[in-house]
Amino acid sequence: MAKVRESKKTSLRKSGPSSLGAQASSWFLVVGVKPGQSRCFLRGGPSGEGAPSWVVGVREPAREGRANEGVVRALAGFLGVSLSSVTLVSGHGSRIKRLSITGVTESEGLSRLRAESEAD
Repeated sequence: MAKVRESKKTSLRKSGPSSLGAQASSWFLVVGVKPGQSRCFLRGGPSGEGAPSWVVGVREPAREGRANEGVVRALAGFLGVSLSSVTLVSGHGSRIKRLSITGVTESEGLSRLRAESEAD
């Protein structure tokens, strides 16, 4: 008799706001990226239309997606959320990135970013 292996597939359940509470909503953040910096930093703040108002400097070079990973890691740290709460939506090959943020409200997130950029 042949052994049957159980599949290690995980069930993908859609979780709505009712199961996650107030933190379930996501918001978007557009940032400019400066890869290959000597240190990680955040500069800028909310402004009008045009170029991104936030600039994130990361140590990782702009090769093989390493700078993208650095941006996600840096923003998660600045916002005080987990890595899975920051998702790169567009701009994978560009210096302008659009990210989806969950785990913190937009007003609280922007407040944390302002505090971080002023401390820099």
